[in-house]
Amino acid sequence: MFRRFGAGASDFLPEDLMRVVAKMNAEDMRRFELEMVAPSANIFHITLYANKKNKEVHLYATDMTKRRKAEKKLLKTQARLRRQAEKQLLESHKYLGTMNRKISMLLELKSHSSGSLEKQDVLNYIVGAIFKLTSAEAAFLYRQTGKNHFSLISSVSLSERDYDDISIINTSEAKFLKKIINEKTRVSGGVDIIDPGCFRTVSHIRYLVSLPVMIDGELKGFILLLFSDREGMDKDDLKFLDVFAMHTGEAIKSIKAFE
Repeated sequence: MFRRFGAGASDFLPEDLMRVVAKMNAEDMRRFELEMVAPSANIFHITLYANKKNKEVHLYATDMTKRRKAEKKLLKTQARLRRQAEKQLLESHKYLGTMNRKISMLLELKSHSSGSLEKQDVLNYIVGAIFKLTSAEAAFLYRQTGKNHFSLISSVSLSERDYDDISIINTSEAKFLKKIINEKTRVSGGVDIIDPGCFRTVSHIRYLVSLPVMIDGELKGFILLLFSDREGMDKDDLKFLDVFAMHTGEAIKSIKAFE
């Protein structure tokens, strides 16, 4: 016979438990535990005890529904947190990789400027390096030739076009240069805020960054980066570009490229 203890134990069909009892008798088992789902969808933990002396089987049923639901929710939360941690770790690795490339670039820039390369080769390296690191649409290095005039020294882009039409420019053709000249500070933003002027014809650009090239505290030129696939840039990346522009000025000074 069965003696049932615990709410809801009667929800189980006798046939289900009879198979367990038969197994206990066949194998001379004194205790058996299992979990079963009742027709009501409640989850019960069942413990069966065999009393050989009285030839009885005692059944204890505990409703585990709330606990199992809480455990399931906890597992989902843990899985979500694990995915977030993995994502953050991946982003950290990417960040460290980028930082290593940035540091290597600055070291190579110093090495190039102190080596035996031709001046133009060093200038081309500067533009090509920042072009690759930032994945820009186009990158330019201009030298200041007058108060409001600049001449193109080096350029690289994803397109095959030449840049004769912007080889010599002035502030009336690219008004954002006025801030470069007057404030000697970085200019960055979307083209809906900053008018690219004559550079609008370069490609379907959406974002630009212009960096002053300073030598001994004086403006000597600027670096311009144009992007077609972004509308902003991380502040740490912008700070690195400021550092890169500073090293560019030092490299240009050491090879006397703008003299």
